[in-house]
Amino acid sequence: MARCLLKSKNLPGEFWGEAVTTAVYLLNRAPTKSLQGITPYEAWYNRKPSVHHLRTFGCVVHVKKVGPGISKLTDRSTPMVFIGYEKGTKGYRVYDPVAKKLHISRDVIFEESRAWNWDSEAQTNTAAPEFEVEHYTTAGPGTVPEFGNAEQMAEGDDPFAAASSSHQTSSYHVCR
Repeated sequence: MARCLLKSKNLPGEFWGEAVTTAVYLLNRAPTKSLQGITPYEAWYNRKPSVHHLRTFGCVVHVKKVGPGISKLTDRSTPMVFIGYEKGTKGYRVYDPVAKKLHISRDVIFEESRAWNWDSEAQTNTAAPEFEVEHYTTAGPGTVPEFGNAEQMAEGDDPFAAASSSHQTSSYHVCR
């Protein structure tokens, strides 16, 4: 069962321990013939196990970022890989392949049909993206030129032309 869990989402062999632990977790919540159709969990705790939290092993999850340093424009989640259930909590064990760290979180969104592409450099690239910076000059506050709509503007019209001739100019940067 552990081998099937690893192969179904193309996880590397280094996660064999997590796969075995998850397989045992799942088998304890599945009916068995040796206990006349009840689960090992039910035989031990005298109640049926909850199975609504079970998810696909090895799928991509998005873990919510929390804490300081989160501004309005930063990403709110980090893509990671689901590798099991944490004992004694309601949290999920997720692995961050970029940082190579294990996290335990309840704030996750699952993409159960999607597997992590372990060969792709796009998902594991930690280099900062390069931006082309353009400089624009505008007039001071309250003197922003009106753009109108696309039909009113002729090609080649510069909406900032009037503002660039003003004496009260300030500059700002636009990143693409």
